[in-house]
Amino acid sequence: MPLIVLLAVLVVAGCGNVASHGVGMVAAAQADGQSADRKVIQTVHLEVRVDSIQALAPQISAAVAQSKGYVADSYVSQAAHSGEWTVRIPNDELPSFLEVAQRWGVMLSQRATAEDVTEQFIDVTARLTAKRVEEERLLTLLKEGTGTLTDVLAVEQQLQRVRQEIEQAQGRIKFLENATTYATVRILAHELFGVSWSDGQPLSVQIGTTFRSSLNVMLFVGRGLIVILAALIPWFIVASIPVTVAWRFLRRRPHPARTHRTA
Repeated sequence: MPLIVLLAVLVVAGCGNVASHGVGMVAAAQADGQSADRKVIQTVHLEVRVDSIQALAPQISAAVAQSKGYVADSYVSQAAHSGEWTVRIPNDELPSFLEVAQRWGVMLSQRATAEDVTEQFIDVTARLTAKRVEEERLLTLLKEGTGTLTDVLAVEQQLQRVRQEIEQAQGRIKFLENATTYATVRILAHELFGVSWSDGQPLSVQIGTTFRSSLNVMLFVGRGLIVILAALIPWFIVASIPVTVAWRFLRRRPHPARTHRTA
């Protein structure tokens, strides 16, 4: 076996040990010296009822700008009087942003989740370090090797693979850094009984808007009645037990008229 091929095989095998050893070293360093520096992906879900969706949109934009964040996605439906926003807020600014959000309207629900990706970040960082070491060794082989063209092509192929893995690791690290630096806030807002049309709009638009608003009110009331009925069902069940027992007891008792006739 030519020398350069043998060296390439040894490099690939040796760097596998470097990767596993590097993961352990970096993990130990993080655990000892940077245990407080956690990498956490924060996501907050808000549902708010407002007086006007049109008035809410600029309020969200102003709050995001004040928090030094950005709007990742937004959708506003004037017909349904609702809107959805996905915004990214720096972690340090998240508490103040949520405090501002309380003033937009009636906060119906607020849910927060946190995903700790510290170990994943440490692992990818260690693998990136190991792959860079492997890249340097393969470059050294190309500079110092005197093998055949086949040997050189084999080393170049290994080098290409390593560089692809380096790019993948760099992309993953960039994603994790962004995801853990900015919190994701998803906002769902809707009007309770919104009727928004102006005199300048065609009559058909005014009629359609009013009809949809009336339908929303009907659906809201219907949903409330269903919830109330669901709450009363257990009481009906409990109350029906003594009524059923009493009814069966009265049925089994002989009727006075029938007893007299038999006698």
